[in-house]
Amino acid sequence: MTNYIVCDMIMPTIKFTKDENGIQQVKEAVNDLANTIVDPDRKKLYMLVIRGFRFIERHEIPANRELFFSTMLEENTPYTIRLVKELKYHQPLLEFRVNWRGAGAFRAIFFEYEYEGQKVLVFTRATIKQQTTSSEFEKLVVESEEIYMSFLHHPEQYINLEGVNKVE
Repeated sequence: MTNYIVCDMIMPTIKFTKDENGIQQVKEAVNDLANTIVDPDRKKLYMLVIRGFRFIERHEIPANRELFFSTMLEENTPYTIRLVKELKYHQPLLEFRVNWRGAGAFRAIFFEYEYEGQKVLVFTRATIKQQTTSSEFEKLVVESEEIYMSFLHHPEQYINLEGVNKVE
């Protein structure tokens, strides 16, 4: 068995866009979920969302735009989900996905951006879906498309790029 060590590998950075009031909607959605963790199902969903964010910070999103995530839950049961999925009719937008029965389906919309050789995952909007189809989610996708187009011309209006390319 051969082991390889990769040196100077730069992992993606996660950034949350700010709206015109300085609010980071995705971060607010995660914080709202954290504030309701007295419900055991919402607590499990929150913990899986945080694990999912940590996972995508450490793994490259493949060319096919699908990334699967597996972890062990506290009860020693496996949990696997397609964590990242391409929004086929809204490219280049991607969907960050975490489901938990009883709590719903956390969905966050994001896109990849390269800044000085560093990959940045730019999260725009998030929601918790209770049904497979959601008009609220579709509205957030349209908003995210608008953010993406504007972001390309003025990224500094949406995220702070200072320190993005520094390896810690």
